[in-house]
Amino acid sequence: MKRIALLVMLAAGCTKSVNQCETDADCKNAAYPFCDVNGEFAPSDGQKNICTIVPPDCPVERCGCTPGATTCGSDTLTVCNSDGMSQTMTACEVGCEADDTACQTFVPSNGLGASLTGAATLPSLVIPDGAKIDTDTGVVTASDGTVVHDGSVSSLVTFGSISIRVFAAPTLTLQSVKVTGTSPIAFVAATTIELDGLLDVSADGSNAGPGAAPSSSSANASTITVDECNICAAQGAGGGGNAIAGGIGGGGLVVAGSGAGSGGLPETGFELVGGGSGGTMIGVPSPNPDVYYVGGAGGGAIQLVAGSKITLAGIVNAGGGGGQSGFAGGGGAGGLVIVETPVLSIGATGGIAANGGGGAGDAYNGGDGTPDDVAAPGGGSAGDLVEYFGGNGGIATTTVTDLAAGEDLPKSKGGPYGGGGGSVGRARVATYSGTFMQDPSATLSVVLTMGMLTTQ
Repeated sequence: MKRIALLVMLAAGCTKSVNQCETDADCKNAAYPFCDVNGEFAPSDGQKNICTIVPPDCPVERCGCTPGATTCGSDTLTVCNSDGMSQTMTACEVGCEADDTACQTFVPSNGLGASLTGAATLPSLVIPDGAKIDTDTGVVTASDGTVVHDGSVSSLVTFGSISIRVFAAPTLTLQSVKVTGTSPIAFVAATTIELDGLLDVSADGSNAGPGAAPSSSSANASTITVDECNICAAQGAGGGGNAIAGGIGGGGLVVAGSGAGSGGLPETGFELVGGGSGGTMIGVPSPNPDVYYVGGAGGGAIQLVAGSKITLAGIVNAGGGGGQSGFAGGGGAGGLVIVETPVLSIGATGGIAANGGGGAGDAYNGGDGTPDDVAAPGGGSAGDLVEYFGGNGGIATTTVTDLAAGEDLPKSKGGPYGGGGGSVGRARVATYSGTFMQDPSATLSVVLTMGMLTTQ
């Protein structure tokens, strides 16, 4: 009985037959249908021309596969083709599902998941160099003013109280594009986005960038009312806030530090809302009110989403507008840029900038935030009187104190009667690894928050 049991155990563990073979047809035992001619597979133990079980690593072109069957491993999806004798392999940009049968996907923020899922099925989209986009209508015009796309090539996606103008396509290549309107904008590609020029959602003076924060909704847009006495008008409005508070306006002889900007990051996170506008000074001469000193507008809000990779060889600019002179409007804050993709690469000529606008002086507007890491200058005085200069706009390294229009002039602030500078804006970058590639010469003038993609 012991001998019989031992033979059964040996038979159960056997993976090869003593039959000699040249092809599979020579293997007559159904338990050992595979002829290992060269002894290259493990069940043969190195013996050549022997019949074995079908080895687990048998090449598909010989052993075949089940059409439509999928496996996923090492961030690669393998699908058996309809012929049952070949496979297609595709890289999984955000890894494999837990059951190893499919690629994971990621969910972009601000309700853009359906746009990403459907982007691959949409027609290709070309936005010409020098184009202008109106986010309120979706119309794209060429540099000569001719309409190249009507509103049908885009859609409006509502997320909470925000309506986002979305341009989606299988792939997107963008050159220099200027975006205006009240709604924020999103570009969504099934695979890749490449930016080769200036993608501009910045404010221009008192004209807000697309999706800028409404002035009525933020404390940074401080409105200062003065009466008829001239000395009471000798003060400046505060700068707009975003990543940090906007700069304090000059107080003159009446109010020290009037019109301070709003505080830092919104508690709600990264809703697609841009920067706040600078404070506006309102005069009340008899008999009717009149707006004298308008604040700079806030920079816009933009979101870039791509299923595989985003390459920035150009710059995304969400700068704030400069305060308007007449006396001292505050500078507008830089806006918001969101980038969500498995891989982000920023080249030497690329980057993200959301600099604040400069506060106004008594005679000259503050500068608009530019697509670099240079602070927008505060506006000057007709008589070059430093006490009438506005505060500089914010860049990545500035603090609230740096933006203020006060009397401590060695810190490049405005004078006691100037408008405060606008805050630098924000960016959120989410990738598969939580990091991105950046050339040392790239521009990154923004308060940056890094994250990882939300997978499903």
